[in-house]
Amino acid sequence: MSDSENKTDVSDADSTETEEKSRYLSEAETVAPCKVEISITVPVETITEEMDERYAEIIKTMPFPGFRVGHTPRRLVEKKVGKDVLNDVRENVIGEAFKAALKDHDLDPISDPEGDFEGIEFSPDEPLTYKVTVLVRPTVEIPDFESITVAAVQAEVADKDIDEVIENLRKQNALLEPVADGKMAANDVAVLDFVATVGEEKLLERDNAEYNHPAEFITGLKVPSLPDGILGKGEGDEFSLTETLPETWPNEEQAGKDMVLDFTVRSVKRYVLPEVNDQFAEELDYDSLEELREEITGQVKRQAEQAARESTDKKIVDALLEAAPIDLPEDVVKEAIQHRVERTRAMLRMRGVNEEELEEKLGEAMTAERAEVEREFRSSFLLDAIAKREKIFVTEREVKERVAQMAAGYNRTPEEMQDYLEQREMLSSIRGSMKEEKVVQLLRTKVKIEEEA
Repeated sequence: MSDSENKTDVSDADSTETEEKSRYLSEAETVAPCKVEISITVPVETITEEMDERYAEIIKTMPFPGFRVGHTPRRLVEKKVGKDVLNDVRENVIGEAFKAALKDHDLDPISDPEGDFEGIEFSPDEPLTYKVTVLVRPTVEIPDFESITVAAVQAEVADKDIDEVIENLRKQNALLEPVADGKMAANDVAVLDFVATVGEEKLLERDNAEYNHPAEFITGLKVPSLPDGILGKGEGDEFSLTETLPETWPNEEQAGKDMVLDFTVRSVKRYVLPEVNDQFAEELDYDSLEELREEITGQVKRQAEQAARESTDKKIVDALLEAAPIDLPEDVVKEAIQHRVERTRAMLRMRGVNEEELEEKLGEAMTAERAEVEREFRSSFLLDAIAKREKIFVTEREVKERVAQMAAGYNRTPEEMQDYLEQREMLSSIRGSMKEEKVVQLLRTKVKIEEEA
């Protein structure tokens, strides 16, 4: 192909692009960090073209008495379906104009547009104008990787870490045996019958309810005085406790009133821990205590090394974030914080926390959650920008391999795990995490990491 032909092709392409842009007009103004207000105008000419195309399509296919298909006068079609055509054209030009505005102003939205779409006035004889506000992905200035230096976090394993694992193994293999003197002590297990009443109304009655000291709950009911109240009690003993129900209690008539709990102790048992010796190791399928300790040491060391790597990775990302400040859309941050705070509120209410203490704890949570949420958003935007620049992506094959690994961990087939994740719309989140992992792997090779001498 000649140079002249190439020039003609480019010119034609530019002409087409200019023509396409002129169908929709828009102006964009940043009104807050990552928040853009777009003023959009759809010219009458564009609306007319849309109307003509829609009627032409309908006339081609719609039968009409007395006329061959494709030859029905437009005025008759307008009488029959004019209202529907107006609505369709209106919806179409609003949507297409918004898409064109995003493209023209190179905007990458991270939320649905906000605007009074129902209130947009539409007439086929006048330009259509409307405004929308949209949150967009922030601009990220990726710093020079080689200018970043971080100190590696060192993996540390102490004897107490090994001893702690062995102690947990002892507890896992402990036997529950009746207490010699029959008296309840710290960390014992009791079997209780109890009745909870509020005034003359029976709230709850249970037989053979297992209670593990020092829990404040028994069969889902919170009894803060139980851990102290049961100490020293033995088989056959009866005792009563009184608790004031919180103002947040589901039954408003009972909220704030006293709940009386009458207990009868059926039995008391105590965990008897095995001795740490070769026999204990053999029961865990090891030849000796020395071999058991060596295996545990290796496991703890690997876990410490993994934790050290993750901490070092976090320091790398934090160093990059410090070198590249990122403005965040406050609306998105507030929404994420609110979701977390509401989860905390529900959890605290389930624990029976009173309203005054609840609000105090929520205030503390709000401050902590903001810092965490902001870091998560900034980290996500930064790593995504790096992935785009470095052309880092995750293949479907890699996703399937990850799903298969997850399936093995849950004793499911890969197909079952795939269905489970798809139903809960979790695959996109997994892809995102995998992409971020790849970016961090790249950063480890680019950023200067100083090892301890």
